[in-house]
Amino acid sequence: MRKYIKVCVTAALVIVFITGMMACVRKKDTGAISAGTRSVEQVFDTHRDSLLSIPGVVGAGIAKSEGKPCLVIMVKDKTQYTEGQIPKELDGYRVIMQETGEIKALDGQ
Repeated sequence: MRKYIKVCVTAALVIVFITGMMACVRKKDTGAISAGTRSVEQVFDTHRDSLLSIPGVVGAGIAKSEGKPCLVIMVKDKTQYTEGQIPKELDGYRVIMQETGEIKALDGQ
C-alpha cells in the first residue's frame, strides 16, 4: 500500500512539474508583437484609416517605445486640436504623436 501511495504521489508531482513547464514555454515567434489578444499590426490595420483622416495627420506607423510596440502618428504641427483628436492608447498599445512638418513625395529625382 505504501508503495502504491508513493507511486501516486510521484506521478502527481511529475504531472504538476510538466504542467508548470508547459506554462513557461514560449509560443513560437511569428513576428507579430502583441499586448493582449490583438497584435499591434491588427490594431494598426483597424485604426489606420480613421487616424489618417484626422486633419493635420500626415502619416502613421508602428514602432517601439521603451522596448514595447506602439503606434506612431505623424502630424504636420502639434496643436491642441490634434492632441485632442489622437488618443494616448489604442487597444492596449501606446500612441505617440510626432511633429514632422509637411511630408511631400519626391518627384522621381
